[in-house]
This record gives sequence, C-alpha cells and structure tokens, in this order.
Amino acid sequence: ARPISPPARLWRWTRRNPVVAGMAALLLVLGVAVGVMIWNSQMATTPVAGGIAVLPFESLSADKENAFFADGVHDGVSTKLAKVANLKVINHNSVAKYRGAHNAQEIGRALNVAYVLEGSVRWEAGRIHLEVRLIDTRTDAHVWAQEYDRNLVDVFTLQSEIAQKVADQLGAPVSSTEKTAIREPPTTDLVAYDAYLRAKDLISGIAFSKRAKE
Repeated sequence: ARPISPPARLWRWTRRNPVVAGMAALLLVLGVAVGVMIWNSQMATTPVAGGIAVLPFESLSADKENAFFADGVHDGVSTKLAKVANLKVINHNSVAKYRGAHNAQEIGRALNVAYVLEGSVRWEAGRIHLEVRLIDTRTDAHVWAQEYDRNLVDVFTLQSEIAQKVADQLGAPVSSTEKTAIREPPTTDLVAYDAYLRAKDLISGIAFSKRAKE
C-alpha cells in the first residue's frame, strides 16, 4: 500500500469526525481573533519608546508682548527634533491644547508617547533664560533638566543644543546628515526672525478669535 500523506490523513479524519473537526476549527479561529485583539490593544496603549511631545513653552517675560518669543523657541526645538528619523515627534497642532498642562502621565496616555519636554522662556534685555525638563510619562520622573542663560544671538544654537541633548537622552541615533540639519539656523537675520514670530503670533490670534466666534 502506498503511504498516505499527512494532509490526506487529516482530510479523512475530518470526514469521519465532522463535529469534532468543526469545533476544533472554530476554536482555532477564536484563538487567532483573541490574539489579534490583545496585540492591537497593547500596541494602542503602550507608549512608543522614542515618542516625545514637546509641550508649548511657558513665557516668563515681564513684557507680555514678548510671549510670542517662547512659542518661537518651542517651534524651533520641536522642528529640529523632528529631523531625527528615529524619533516620533508629535505635531504642533496636537500639543497646542496642552499649553499650561503639567500632568505628564495623562498627556503621555493621551498622545501615546513615552516622554514629554516642557520648558519656560524669559527674554529680557537681549538675553534668554530658558529652563527645560524631559519627563518620562510612564513614571513621571525627570530624566533630564537644564537651565540656559544666553545672548539673544545664540537662540538658534540653543535650540540645536537642546534638540541634540534630548535625542542623546532618549538614545536615538543621529546621523551626520541629521546633525547638520539640526545645527542649520532658519535664518541669520534676527530682525527678520523677530518680525516672522510677531506676524505668526498675530495670525494665530486672528485664527483663534475666528474659531471662537464660530
């Protein structure tokens, strides 16, 4: 007699035991479905190891008209971090609503990130005083904190230093091309930069007022 292959034996067995075979197939399908559901749930709730949200920086300037400068520094740091391919950086629109919020764990769960970077900026008499804190949203522990006191002309260098330091703290490899991109200043004209930030703040204010009326 010729040997019977395993698939043929399985087929003959299912023909002889249709009820048992049907139940076995149903259990297999249910097991796969439950496994997929559990995997999706874990993916949805587990923070991405390299995920970070750069929260809007708080302005501590005595002159309230200089509040726009803190937003400019925040945008600069966030933009430079986004140049690192191995980092997931939450976009500006998603973090804007967390201005003034300090519950890192809640923010981490809402945005599905493992870290948040928060800070404060004071701009007075041509100098910048900046404080930044990198927080692990899973433990609410401060991973890194630093204070900077620099001349206004060093604002772009300062943004680059912070972005590089955060990437180092998160263990994200930064290629030579990415390092060059992080160090590249958006402009060399601080007067133009100031005008740009003021115009951006004005447009944002108009857009906010329009949405509020609607």
